[in-house]
Amino acid sequence: MKKIFALLLAAVMVVCSCAALAETEAYTIEFDDSLSFKVVLPEGYACAENVENGVLSAMIFKDEDSLAFAMVIAGDDEYDETARLNDLSDDEKTAFATAMLEDLGNPTWTISTTGLGTELIVVAEENDEEDLAMMATLYDGCDIVLYVGYADGRTVTADDMAVANQFFTDLEFVKADK
Repeated sequence: MKKIFALLLAAVMVVCSCAALAETEAYTIEFDDSLSFKVVLPEGYACAENVENGVLSAMIFKDEDSLAFAMVIAGDDEYDETARLNDLSDDEKTAFATAMLEDLGNPTWTISTTGLGTELIVVAEENDEEDLAMMATLYDGCDIVLYVGYADGRTVTADDMAVANQFFTDLEFVKADK
């Protein structure tokens, strides 16, 4: 997982090396005709996104030594278009988390709540080879996953996770009028 994260980060940084850096301002990511997201980028960070086959991938990065985020958003066929993690039963939340974690070796997870009340599955995956954390939620039938890590595999700290939690707290869902 660490190698994939590092390669994804390196590729995006090369492609977007000329991108303008945001100074703690809202940045809009278009998912589809009906939904977009406004994110507040940490100061000095840039965002590069791509939507392909109904899956949005976005890298939020500053430089190769800084904490980076990879966000993936996709529709989830298991849930209807109004489903949210907050609305699921405990068993349904466990099933959602289990599905999110199936590719990880030895994850631990908890449920956290952002400052705006959005429930998140918070995951830690630490072993001798990698250190990666992620947060995931379900919003209007879309899986939203935020991977948090360093390109060099450094340990993700509690302070880093606080930055990621703030990122999710600041994430604004913008629905298009139909």
